[in-house]
Amino acid sequence: MKRPDPIPEWARAAYRLLLPDRYRVDFLEDLRRDAARRGIGGGLRGHVWHLAQLLSPTTLRLAWSLRSRRAGPSSPAGVRAWVADVRHAGKALRRDRALGAAVVGSLGLGIGVTVALLSVVDAVLLRPPPYDEPDELVFIWNRLDGFDSGRLPLSGVQVDALRSESAVFEDVAGIWATTRTVSLAERSALVSSALITPNFFGLLGLDMHLGPGFAADEGNDGESSILLSHSFWQRELESDPGVVGRTLRVDGSPATVVGVLPADARLLFPDAVGVPARVDLFTVYPWIAASNDGGPRFLRTVARLADGVGLRTADRAAREVSDRLRATYAHMAASGDAFHAVSLRNDATDWLRPLLFTLLAGAFAFLLLTCVNVTSLLMARRAARTHELALLQCLGATRRGLIRLLLAEVALLVVLGTTAGILVGAVGLELLWGLRPSSLAGIESVHLEPRVVVAAVGVVCLIGVATIVAPLLATRFPKDPQALRTSRALGGGSVAARRAAVVAELALSMILVAGATLLGGSLARMHAVDLGFESEGVATFRVGISNRTFPEDAERARLAEEVRDAVSRLPGVEQVGATSHIPMADWANWVGAAAPPSVAANEASRYQFDHRSVTPGYFEAIAATLVEGRSFRTDDSGTVDPVVIVDAAYAARVFPDAQSVVGRQIVATRYIDREFVPVPATIVGVVRSMRDHDPARPPSGQIFWPFAQSARWELTYAVRLDAMASDWAERVQQTVASVHGDLAVAEHPL
Repeated sequence: MKRPDPIPEWARAAYRLLLPDRYRVDFLEDLRRDAARRGIGGGLRGHVWHLAQLLSPTTLRLAWSLRSRRAGPSSPAGVRAWVADVRHAGKALRRDRALGAAVVGSLGLGIGVTVALLSVVDAVLLRPPPYDEPDELVFIWNRLDGFDSGRLPLSGVQVDALRSESAVFEDVAGIWATTRTVSLAERSALVSSALITPNFFGLLGLDMHLGPGFAADEGNDGESSILLSHSFWQRELESDPGVVGRTLRVDGSPATVVGVLPADARLLFPDAVGVPARVDLFTVYPWIAASNDGGPRFLRTVARLADGVGLRTADRAAREVSDRLRATYAHMAASGDAFHAVSLRNDATDWLRPLLFTLLAGAFAFLLLTCVNVTSLLMARRAARTHELALLQCLGATRRGLIRLLLAEVALLVVLGTTAGILVGAVGLELLWGLRPSSLAGIESVHLEPRVVVAAVGVVCLIGVATIVAPLLATRFPKDPQALRTSRALGGGSVAARRAAVVAELALSMILVAGATLLGGSLARMHAVDLGFESEGVATFRVGISNRTFPEDAERARLAEEVRDAVSRLPGVEQVGATSHIPMADWANWVGAAAPPSVAANEASRYQFDHRSVTPGYFEAIAATLVEGRSFRTDDSGTVDPVVIVDAAYAARVFPDAQSVVGRQIVATRYIDREFVPVPATIVGVVRSMRDHDPARPPSGQIFWPFAQSARWELTYAVRLDAMASDWAERVQQTVASVHGDLAVAEHPL
């Protein structure tokens, strides 16, 4: 396997300009050996080291010597004149270090900020996803009556119905994200997982790094096969080249590895739809399961357009399929299923596009302000050098020669400023990318692409011509000796130009201040959104209680309670509780019917709400407010009548005229005997509504079951602490392992 070149692309491009071809190869090879000897690799340290080598006096003297030798004594007089001007400019900047530092610092900051934001925009919005013909890929989303979101999933039979439209869709595939417990050599790991149709990665055009992947009829024979992500294969299986055919235990059952995904494979889904960017393990959803027309809607659906089919045609075809299904199935007519197609590439980052373009516009305005500021500094310096320039004019210097001298000084400052900008951009990019949202976690890293640097420098040059070079070209250099005694030697337009620059600076500053104020206000309003819970002082961790390893509901409920009791005894723990899905989680939760008993069965699908299972102590641990009624108790077990707690949004929507909903009966979806079943339940409490996935989206209603009555296969524990111990994670691992060795633990921030 070819090892990556330790010399960054921007450094190699700089050396191509500095060194003649016949010497550059040997120089770069010596540089690689020196970097290897010093242990210099990639990252910020590598960029800084290579920048220091590039700007070192030894390298610059060598480049000057080789270029001068190459030019020879017969080099044109113009070249020698430019070289002399550059030397003179360097001496002038050494004399006026404060001005040089101000100009270089301003340009470096302006270019660096622009380069960093351009790199992020390039990676997120402009760079095509690593799929085959990504512009031919679309999402097929569902819209149901009573839901604000237009990005809802489809059932297996609905996906299969879309596949039948072969004249419009070349293929259609689905995915659903969850978690799995994988048994490794010495421990169990809780990993992100996805259930996918066998054709999912083939539709995306992704070839396996190892193995054949899923067969077209995978899973129909009941055998269990899995695909692994490249990172999981490296991290947990030590890049085992013979992993294909190896058997792993997943949720207590054997599964055969049939493939490893390539390193650049990533899932590109919109934020808050329940498909995280990082998925470690993939299992198959067999097409035979799509025959159940009453099956749940849980598949996030991707389609590849047939040749010559546009987005409008695809959207119309998707709507026609949903119309046909509503006419065929009464439950779909009652819920109002309506499909629509949107571009995969645009929809996945649509929520981030306005913010990035706003920041980029601000960066360009800041860059323009920087250039205007540099212009003001240079014009002020030029005014201070009136006598020097007039003296040179009197001694025989031509107007052309003086302009060339000033341009050489500007060019030297721009080169130094651009170099500083590249360094600032590299540092800023690392900091900015570290703040990216979790939905972009699948984009492993962003680098300073050469085309981005060239684009930013090109913008500087274009702006510089108007703000820096043009005033120089407009300068008048009179030959009158009296110019030695007057400050007007550079022409009467200088004062007006400086005034115009000051006005431009003030105008641009006002624009930036106004934009920053509006953006800051928006961020402050987002920060002030009442989430309905309090995460300060709360530590969280996930525990997998596989329903295959522990098939009995009572056993999973007992283990959940034992883990809760064990963690509550740890030092510093004030409250502890658990939920099947923590707020703001990046994987999908179960959405099911929860309607009053008076609603007919075929109308119940219109009452779709988010269902979660929680243990006693959960609401107290996250400081959720109980509006009325009571919280769950340990005696709310699977042997007593079903009870639920609802949030205020559910109560307001389903019982808008009721003074109190405590004691009311509803029919809600309960997870029992490894199936989701609608059962009658009594409302015993109401909690204040919590934002579940998106802080900008109002709560749409939630149902909370006691975990003992609806024992799911995973729990996220919320632990309120009086102080976080440094060895907290290790203590939790040991505590959970002491309850049962097959329980898997993973971190999850709240």
